[in-house]
Amino acid sequence: MALSNAAAQAIVETWSQGAKTPFSASEQSALVDALVALSADVTVHIVPDITLSEAEQTLILSDRALACLNDWIAIVARTFRSQFNVTESWRDAQARIFPVGLKSASRQERIDLPVLGAQLSDRLANYLALTPQATFDDLENVSGLGPAGLNKLRESSYLDRPTLGILSPSLLGFVDRPSVETLLQVLDTSDWNIVYGDWVTHRRRDAQAASVTSALRLLDFMTFVAEQLKATPFVARGVLASEALATVKRQIALNDRRETASTGGGELVVNDAYVETALSVIEAATTRISLMVFLGTDASPVAEGVAPDVLIDALETANGSADVRVILDQDDLDDPYLSKAINMPLFNRLKSAGVAVKFDEKNVLLHSKLLIADGATALVGSHNWTRSSFNGAHEVSLLVQELGVAQAYQDRFDAMWSALPD
Repeated sequence: MALSNAAAQAIVETWSQGAKTPFSASEQSALVDALVALSADVTVHIVPDITLSEAEQTLILSDRALACLNDWIAIVARTFRSQFNVTESWRDAQARIFPVGLKSASRQERIDLPVLGAQLSDRLANYLALTPQATFDDLENVSGLGPAGLNKLRESSYLDRPTLGILSPSLLGFVDRPSVETLLQVLDTSDWNIVYGDWVTHRRRDAQAASVTSALRLLDFMTFVAEQLKATPFVARGVLASEALATVKRQIALNDRRETASTGGGELVVNDAYVETALSVIEAATTRISLMVFLGTDASPVAEGVAPDVLIDALETANGSADVRVILDQDDLDDPYLSKAINMPLFNRLKSAGVAVKFDEKNVLLHSKLLIADGATALVGSHNWTRSSFNGAHEVSLLVQELGVAQAYQDRFDAMWSALPD
């Protein structure tokens, strides 16, 4: 099976519109032929287990052909990605927020950082030049910085490993978002060509790139992809109509969600760091605190450890100024988890302190571990409120300070609370 010429033409015209130099008529015609042939190679047969409209069949054929092409484009992007070594955890691709690499920063970029003026910036630069193996904590040795300044600096900068090289904005865009469109931007602004092989292959073919248009270089790449497909005849290229249509619809829904999704901050909370983080969430709350947890106790800490008693104290203190509500798991006494027996002391303590507390239903396992403050902050993850969870296990939770996400958790809590008897 293959895309119709009209469907392939529409795709190629979209590519041409996004290119710096629009494709000529002959280039468009050649790319249409290549895309039609590629779709036939990728999807030899659609098994009609459901009835497809002509539009749905076209959607499947185009999606599978473009997915194959983009898979190979992603391989090209991965080749370059190692050259851009900014830590992914530092990057906010939507907001375009990036930290400052202290070693590669200009003098003005360092001066603009929190706590650094001109003199301190110069002392920091001298220290880094004389101490190339310094860690971030070592920067406390810079005269005038100190622990407080170091902590403030850590929020917006890092110690990079700079290299001297050539940076292409179009290439960086391609590495971040590999696609036909971003590939064309690279080809439009350079004489680069995509070649497959080793150093000898590259040297043998390097003279071919300079005089060839971006459209024809894209055509060469599509020809290469087609050759690779033909070299692997054992790959199954038939597809059930129902499965193919479901895949396309999932991808469309995912793209829609990506376009409308908002981004927000989040912070991983690991092991015993949970206690300090949860305490700060509780103490910062002004209107309401909601806690839903599988297991909870009011145990005191052991030597060299932390325990939930400080969190229980904080809940009781906050109950005077905020609406505090707690849901705990319960099961029958002969069930393996014994959650009611474990949770009962905490339940009774909170009840006696005037904190609103409920058990969930006996026939349902409440496995959620969720703390919400003011409908704006949520701490959710694997931590139970027990001494063993804080000290004797590998646990991880996520602190989310995003209004929409926290409110969604709050809505879930409220729905469960309303469904439980007083």
